[in-house]
Amino acid sequence: MEETCKPLETDDRLKHHPLTPFRLIRGLICLLVYLSTAFMFLVYFAPVVAVLMRLFSIHYSRKTTSFLFAIWLALWPFLFEKINGTKVVFSGDVVPPKERVLIIANHRTEVDWMYLWDLALRKGCLGYIKYILKSSLMKLPVFGWGFHILEFISVERNWEVDEPIMRQMLSTFKDPQDPLWLALFPEGTDFSEQKCQRSQKFANEVGLPVLKNVLLPKTRGFCVCLEVLRGSLDAVYDVSIAYKHQLPTFLDNVFGTDPSEVHIHVQRIPAREIPASDSEAATWLMDRFQLKDRLLSDFKAHGHFPNEGTEQELSTLRCLVNFTVNCLLTGFLKNARSPPKCFDLTHRNASSLEYHENHGIMQCYVLSLQLIKSNHTFCTRILRIGSHLSDNRPNLKFLACGFCAVKNQPLSAQAPTESQLSSSSMGCVTQPRRPGFSLLPRRQLSASYVPFLYLIPYLFYWISQNRISSQRQPSYSKLLA
Repeated sequence: MEETCKPLETDDRLKHHPLTPFRLIRGLICLLVYLSTAFMFLVYFAPVVAVLMRLFSIHYSRKTTSFLFAIWLALWPFLFEKINGTKVVFSGDVVPPKERVLIIANHRTEVDWMYLWDLALRKGCLGYIKYILKSSLMKLPVFGWGFHILEFISVERNWEVDEPIMRQMLSTFKDPQDPLWLALFPEGTDFSEQKCQRSQKFANEVGLPVLKNVLLPKTRGFCVCLEVLRGSLDAVYDVSIAYKHQLPTFLDNVFGTDPSEVHIHVQRIPAREIPASDSEAATWLMDRFQLKDRLLSDFKAHGHFPNEGTEQELSTLRCLVNFTVNCLLTGFLKNARSPPKCFDLTHRNASSLEYHENHGIMQCYVLSLQLIKSNHTFCTRILRIGSHLSDNRPNLKFLACGFCAVKNQPLSAQAPTESQLSSSSMGCVTQPRRPGFSLLPRRQLSASYVPFLYLIPYLFYWISQNRISSQRQPSYSKLLA
């Protein structure tokens, strides 16, 4: 009998939120605020905590980086659960906080990985979560730079190329003192009816289980993660994600149109219970996905996972305090210094950086310290960094995002003058200030206008709360009937 593949939907369909002008404007402003805060964090914090501190202590560099960027990542659960009003329901096992774990999850849609932040925030591990994702995502502006700083592992979906990269990156995560949440999607791609049919056809040909709600997992990446990290892992979390009633996209999350509910089921398996050999571990993973497939079928039939209510709702006060800290940090960094000129890091800059990490980092940092010591303040604007430097050379990414070197500048020489900087053959071009309207006002006006821009999400939160409370009023006519 041919199995059918259909989205996980239930009959008691909730009201779908239309994209109203209010939701559109709210989403665009929240996205603008989030991107501006992320950019400020990357430009001002990343060079210091992700590169300079790393030269002295990798452990403390990671702890500081995780702490700072967890402040920013916590904005997204605030958007999902408080502003958009999405209900996130957790079920299954109650997992302890701050474990070193490997997460295996099904891949229903393009934003599954973002909802893992809701669980990580509740367990105090938001800054320590890392993903194994396709390399094209590492080239996204702003987000891609953050992925490099947080040490995400990029793959090309070619095992001959990916295996040495994965082993090298995973070997840097073996320190038991560093908290770790490593998220892996063994299916390798998001679920669709066409992919499910191809997966079922392949399963019939090779004699593997035919799955209806998930794709056949790729076992080699999972086995490599276990092999390299087994001695330092506490457990493996088997996470199943399902949505009511529409599968969301990234823009749906931004504008709050979908989903109405996200259900996350977590099962904790101690690492010592997983077989050691690759063949047995691959069989174990296939068995877990058979159980996951049955679990998702039950969700399709009943509309919920078993043993709900394992996690509490996010604290509204905590979310608002975190949002305030983000705004204050961004406003402080924006007004801390006023660089007289900005320099574009163009293709010639990026391609001329030496691919010898230690020498390149030390050379640019000595030059940068000379510039700072000589009171030559400047900033760099990043142009197409992702397409010019190797995706799996994170130290060089940090270097490019933080500093702009001057070609042929001796380490012992005096700091270059302003004319030397503007005439450098490295491609640093002076950008005069252009008159006109700007969403972020000039420095003289930012102290009065920018805080009001960052207060707008507060207004959205209170409006959404009022709407949710009004929608949740009981219908007495239905109760009496």
